[in-house]
Amino acid sequence: PDPELKSLSPAQPFVESPAGLRLIANPANLPTDAQVGIKLIAVAADVFLSAPPPELAAARAALPAALSPQSTVFALQTQGSAPPRLSLQFTLPVAPAAPDYLDLYGWDGARLSFLPAALNGSQFTAELGALPQRPLPQAIAAFEVGAQLPFAAVTVEPGQQPDAVALQNINLLAPAGLSLAADGT
Repeated sequence: PDPELKSLSPAQPFVESPAGLRLIANPANLPTDAQVGIKLIAVAADVFLSAPPPELAAARAALPAALSPQSTVFALQTQGSAPPRLSLQFTLPVAPAAPDYLDLYGWDGARLSFLPAALNGSQFTAELGALPQRPLPQAIAAFEVGAQLPFAAVTVEPGQQPDAVALQNINLLAPAGLSLAADGT
């Protein structure tokens, strides 16, 4: 047996990692006669980005450029029939400086997706598996969502000379009065 696999039972309905993740099952939903276990594999964010373990390699490969891990990344491995629903408590080492850009994401084996969660100070709380179409994730982490670049468009009148410095901050320069014909001319 794997020593890192933690058994869930009505008497011990939770597993936790010293790195900040705690999963709690409703004791009434746990079988008394079957082995149900969860193994939490904690991987530092920098290791996840540079050399992820095999359990997280596909999640790393699918990571969108707009997401940056801001916490330990946890891989979840289950043995037996995992409870259909788990409460999650995910504690960050420090309260985030920009909490509006921080969200929990889960890896389902095919894609990384947003997990609805509440952030209070440095702790996320969420319900996992609450929706049938969203089973328990195989990995969980807090990610900072990168800010979208602002878009600036400017219309230039005939004879107007835009400032060279201003042009560096413009995404679209549209000459006034210019119109295209249906054939593109």
